[in-house]
Amino acid sequence: MPLGNRPQAEIIMKKANKKVTYYRTFNKVDTYLSYIGGLVGTLIGMIFIMGPYTEKSYEISLAKKVMKDNDHEEILSENFNLFAYLLMGLKQLLAILGCDPNWKKTQSFIDSS
Repeated sequence: MPLGNRPQAEIIMKKANKKVTYYRTFNKVDTYLSYIGGLVGTLIGMIFIMGPYTEKSYEISLAKKVMKDNDHEEILSENFNLFAYLLMGLKQLLAILGCDPNWKKTQSFIDSS
């Protein structure tokens, strides 16, 4: 058969315009140890804060059941939380430095324990 009578097939090859890149990384042992060490340090720090906070919270809840403050009002132990505990520490620190703020609610927590 002559070339003119054959069906012609055309093959077109093009480069794809997508690019996929794979990255493989491996952590070293010291990376894992520093990650775990950071967690342990945070947990130990929380234990040193939560221990005294729990003790103070118990004292205030017991004081609510046993006593009243100077104005014959009940001590609001429901309002005592971690933030109030940190404010107590800040107020006591400022009192040591000679600048005692007039925070009545915080002072009632200090007086009741």
